[in-house]
Amino acid sequence: MGLLLSACHPTEVKEIWEDRYVEQPTDTLEVIDNWFLDTPQRVMPEAWGADAWQPMNLCLADGELFVADKQGRQLVVLDARNLTFLRSFSHGGRTEAHDVYVQGDWVFVATGTRCEVQVFERSSGAYLTRLGTGSYQGNVSKNACVAASDRWVFVRDSKAQNIRVFDRRLLSPNLENHNEVFARLDTKGFFIDSAEEPLAQSYDMEIVGDSLYAFLDAKGVICAYSLDEVEHRKDETRCVKTTLPKGCRVYAAAPDRAKQTVWLSLERDGNRHLAEFTYVDFWHRRFTAPLRTFASNDRHRFPARPMVAFADEQLYVLGNNRLDRWNLVNKPTYIIVPR
Repeated sequence: MGLLLSACHPTEVKEIWEDRYVEQPTDTLEVIDNWFLDTPQRVMPEAWGADAWQPMNLCLADGELFVADKQGRQLVVLDARNLTFLRSFSHGGRTEAHDVYVQGDWVFVATGTRCEVQVFERSSGAYLTRLGTGSYQGNVSKNACVAASDRWVFVRDSKAQNIRVFDRRLLSPNLENHNEVFARLDTKGFFIDSAEEPLAQSYDMEIVGDSLYAFLDAKGVICAYSLDEVEHRKDETRCVKTTLPKGCRVYAAAPDRAKQTVWLSLERDGNRHLAEFTYVDFWHRRFTAPLRTFASNDRHRFPARPMVAFADEQLYVLGNNRLDRWNLVNKPTYIIVPR
């Protein structure tokens, strides 16, 4: 009898050393930012031996805060970190300062009805020259606002109802006057309400990205001009005019170039706000979704028509003959949703 044999395959055993991980359900954590203005500090004129002052505008540059003091007929320079007095600029009793703009080592000071923009050397405070002639026959008359790039100086002239452009390449400390205007930027009939306004109120122009912005708050209008067009089109440079919604006015801008954001001083529905926007939202005039915003209230009342500067999470707010600085502090809320 034959014996039937069947072949048996051995069982294969494989050791698996890989980690076995099964994701466990966890709580959900939501973080909500709550930004506050905290630790206010006010600049007092006693710091430089004055009884009073009339700050009209400000410019922050490399840790120094330049403040246009109309009453003191001077430019006051403060250490932005600790708000201590550093030095002051003035020239011949004519520095009736309405606005200031720092670009490079030159400081430009608009002087209202003095019919000139004074130019100082930033490092030494030495007076260099002026735009205009100091009289109404010159090309600078009632000027309450000035801005500058590395190529141009922009002077907002309420008597002429336009923005005068001067070529910085032609400016020399060896000349007493610089009266040659490179271009006159149109404002499409929208300007301040009265030629007398520069005597009492503050105005702002600012360079953001590749354009100059003029805030004509009396009309609720923003005018924008391409810096490249100024070079080629001169007086024909296009004015991109934006009329803001009813009840909205923008008074001033402070770009944070490192973060590509812009802080705006604006009025909305009868209340004053300081708000931060992305460059993109600013360029498109979308002012409804700020990154951060603070409204004037009982805790911090903002002055009328506030001028602003911003650096290192600190806001400088100027108006009503006072200058305050606020720290921005975040006190986040944590919401835990159980698994």
